[in-house]
This record gives sequence, C-alpha cells and structure tokens, in this order.
Amino acid sequence: MTDERPSFTAPPRLPAVLCLHGFSGGPGELQPLTERLRRAGHPVETPLLPGHGGGPGQLAGVDERDWLAAAETALLDLVRRHPRRPVAVAGFSMGGLLALRLARLQARTVSHMVLMATALHLYPAEELLLSALAATVPERLARGIRIPKLRVDVNDAELRSLASRCPGFPLGGLLALRRLARSAMADLPAITAPALIVHGTEDRAVPWQQSLELWQRIGSSEARLLMLERSAHLLALDYDRERLLAAVEAFLTPPPAPAPTQPKIR
Repeated sequence: MTDERPSFTAPPRLPAVLCLHGFSGGPGELQPLTERLRRAGHPVETPLLPGHGGGPGQLAGVDERDWLAAAETALLDLVRRHPRRPVAVAGFSMGGLLALRLARLQARTVSHMVLMATALHLYPAEELLLSALAATVPERLARGIRIPKLRVDVNDAELRSLASRCPGFPLGGLLALRRLARSAMADLPAITAPALIVHGTEDRAVPWQQSLELWQRIGSSEARLLMLERSAHLLALDYDRERLLAAVEAFLTPPPAPAPTQPKIR
C-alpha cells in the first residue's frame, strides 16, 4: 500500500542522518538501516537516549523532556560537524515522535523525515488502562510501578537478537511517552518537511492506522505512506526490511548532477 501524493523534493546533496530509537529500545533496533545509510555515504548519528540501555529502574528516572533535549543536542551536533550538508531525521516509534518535535522546533534544520511505526497512540485497551492509572496513581508513585513487556514485536526470528531485552516499562515512562505523543500530534499541522511514513501491518504494539492518521494530518504536502505487509513493529529488523531500506535510501538520495553541456562548434 502506498499513497498517491506527488513525488518528493530530493535533498540538494547527501544528508547527514540522525537516527532515533524507540521507547525502552536502543540503536541496535535500527542497525540494518544505519549500516545501509553509512554504506551509501551518509554521516549517521545514533544516540542512546536518556534512561535507555539499562533496566526499567533507569528508565523510570527520565521523561519526555530528557529525550527531546538529548535528540535536539544530537541534531545540532550533527549540524555543527557537517555544516554543508542538509540533515534528515529518521525516527522509530518513540523516535518518530521526537523526529516530529524536532521538525517543528528546528524547522530550518530538519530537511527530511523518515517516520517508522510512529507511536501516536497505543491500542485502545492499553490507552484506557493508561488513562485510568494516570487518574488514580500519583506521579511520584508511577515511576516505581513496572508494567511487564510481553513480547519483542518482530516476526523475523533471525534478527530478533538485535532488539532490546528490557523486561518491562515503568508506568511513569509510559505516561511520559503519551505526553510526548500529544505534543507531537499538536505539532503536525505546522510541519512542512518532506516525510516518508512507514508502518508494518502486523504491528502488535502500535496500530498501523496511526501512520495513516499521521499521513492525513501532517502539514507537509510531500508525505508518502508505505505499508509493509509482512512486518511487525520493529521494521528495520523484520521480513520487509529490504523494502524499507531501499525506500529510505531513495528518499534521501539527491538528484544526479546535470551532465556538462558541450559548446557548439560552428
């Protein structure tokens, strides 16, 4: 499934790319993508976001402000190190939310966005549970409540080992993720950067309909929706990853330089 919007405006030259992982994950869940981009000549930055890389207790000590600040610092550092290149942001799940926020807050800096399985909402039952808990549990206690992680949502078992093995989520972290999603949703009409929006139709963590909603609501006139029929949540590790990698590479490839003209001989 793809949309029918006009083709993209290509970046003027090969961009540097900031790649942002998902909630409770890490850079490994984007490894096939980052390796492909580096081979194509892109400078790539893949920061480990605050609170990640350890257990739920570490994640409980941070919130959406820490994640956004770290992403913005990494973006500006990439700009400083590559001042002559445009800069694109590729975000997965929570990283997609951060990419949207950066595209709004740093509109002159973010040239293109790749938004993979962006976590605008959870499934309805999980949203209702979060709302009930948020209404009854004080924030200071929410940080200590752990919700088990039931699955690693990738169909391809061969690459599942690259995914994070965090055993659970702190409730406070999930509530911070929801606040981040609401801020990103409010940003959507004002975002104008070209966007490649990708989702797996077998996603059991974030409903694929959320990317359809994202495509419909984003302000950019250059937004393409790509659905991957054999993939679950962890798109870069799943069966359709070659389609994903090829689509991202094409999206971020500048147009070929025009052939030099030969002077007429009279």
